[in-house]
Amino acid sequence: MGVCCMHSVHLTFTTRSRIDAHKVDSSSKRYHSDLGWSGAFEMLTNFRGIGMNWGVPSEKLPAVYKHFVTDTLFEMLKHHVMYVTSTAAITRLSQYNPDEVMGRDVAITVAVYALGWSGLNLMYSIVSLCVYTLTKLLGLPFDKSRWPPLFNNVITSDSVRTFWNNKWQCLFRRHFMMCGYKPAFNLINALSIP
Repeated sequence: MGVCCMHSVHLTFTTRSRIDAHKVDSSSKRYHSDLGWSGAFEMLTNFRGIGMNWGVPSEKLPAVYKHFVTDTLFEMLKHHVMYVTSTAAITRLSQYNPDEVMGRDVAITVAVYALGWSGLNLMYSIVSLCVYTLTKLLGLPFDKSRWPPLFNNVITSDSVRTFWNNKWQCLFRRHFMMCGYKPAFNLINALSIP
């Protein structure tokens, strides 16, 4: 069961162009709906389902900063101010009774959202600046295209699809590739599983 799950993770994170999808012959009597026990087992272990397109679509990362250091420092300053302001608002508004301040719950909800968003962006900017500094100190080339802005401007997303595929999903894709896909891929290759 574990090997099947690892294999589905491998297929999920492999680029679509590298996967040889088996073709369904129209003259064949065996369709996806009639795969028997093997089909049921594959549906249980394959979280994307039978008939879905395997693999990850081409990466759609946001545009890279032209001046990496200055733009990253500006992003850090902007998100630090947002973080401190939202923390102060939550602290201040939580001291009052609900009857004393009108719209207190809405203000706290917006402040918690701003706190989470600015905290994620602030940490990402700090890590990217540390990686930039370390690579420059070691004399290694720094690839700015691997460290684009985290969410860029969330307000410019015109749909949930744009927000999820082009901004939010790319954040987790990097970490899943390093922590999940690559170790699973190496293990599958070591076990010689097709």
